[in-house]
Amino acid sequence: MMNGKISMIGDQLDSLANQYHELANNFKSNMDYKHNEKEILNRLEFLISLMNEMDSISGENERRYYREFTNSDSRTSTLVWRECKKYEKQ
Repeated sequence: MMNGKISMIGDQLDSLANQYHELANNFKSNMDYKHNEKEILNRLEFLISLMNEMDSISGENERRYYREFTNSDSRTSTLVWRECKKYEKQ
């Protein structure tokens, strides 16, 4: 099971899904959707960058991967926490 810091990624993915849903509704209603498009691109850029960093820490080692994602004091957990909090302030 992932620790609380890592699970912040789930919040980001939920928000991304909501932005896609809102974009689709605005598009269907012939409303402006440029703000949704911009938010989606920003969030995708953030998540892809973060996940690449996470992958570089844990690599191909399954045990390390497990430790990094379950230990709330791991390098990966700290990275996710710090970067998500920084992103939320933007």
